[in-house]
Amino acid sequence: MRKIKVAAGTIAIMLLLSAVTMFAMACDESDKEISEDILRQFDISDEQEFWQDGGKGFYDDRVRVVFKKTNTYPELSVDDLPFDNALKIDYVDLQPNDELTKLNADYSKNFRQIADIYLKQTGEDKVLEAVVCLEKLPIFKLVSASLYHLDPPWGDIEQSDELISVEGVSMQFDVTERKVFWSGSIEDEFKDDRLTVVFKRTYTYPVLDVEDFLFSNADSIEYTSAAPVGDIQTFSVKYIVFNYRQTAYIYLKETGKDKVLEAVEHFQKLDFVECAAPDFIQHPQDDGAAAT
Repeated sequence: MRKIKVAAGTIAIMLLLSAVTMFAMACDESDKEISEDILRQFDISDEQEFWQDGGKGFYDDRVRVVFKKTNTYPELSVDDLPFDNALKIDYVDLQPNDELTKLNADYSKNFRQIADIYLKQTGEDKVLEAVVCLEKLPIFKLVSASLYHLDPPWGDIEQSDELISVEGVSMQFDVTERKVFWSGSIEDEFKDDRLTVVFKRTYTYPVLDVEDFLFSNADSIEYTSAAPVGDIQTFSVKYIVFNYRQTAYIYLKETGKDKVLEAVEHFQKLDFVECAAPDFIQHPQDDGAAAT
């Protein structure tokens, strides 16, 4: 019996070592190295930050990377990276936007390139593996899973071809970000005089007027969060880039659940809005439910 126990323990240790070895190989499987020419284009002294999985949902086919500071803004390809599971690089921000530079003097000074790196082999485990591997590369300030900004199941993630662009407003937001469309119905419980809006990523944090939404039934806007609290420039890159979005309530002139749904349909089409949805009624949990 003792021999069987020893054998089983040995097998368990061997399996664990094998798993660790395979994981290490995933990072070191390529003989490639980042070229000196590429390294010279980034400020390697730019302090690195590390993402911690906070349990928020993320896409299982990509990671998001923030590059260290650069003055040349190189457009890299997967062939430049010593990571064989990289399928393609899709830049979210390749170089500073001239219009945003005019609106915010600190924008260019603090600008860093951002990209999504899509994976050949997908899955949540492959994403986490890629994060560990890529954050070892000295050109990245931050490597993270590409997070959902709103959690399923009430939101369906999709794209729409019928988007409305507003002059002077849309250009202050990253309109390339994917939208989340509410998929509920009038039977859901929500307040009948307002809707809630999550805006897309912005560097300028504009405070909009109701006229900017091109919706005649909009009466007023109340920002629940208009900008990060405190000095924006002292916030970590991972907070600004990955987590923060402006949010607001839009109050209606004519109220009613049907009017709320009409407003949601319109606001979902605005290209600078990530998500529009009713303001759901929250019921406090009763003592009996809390006890179970």
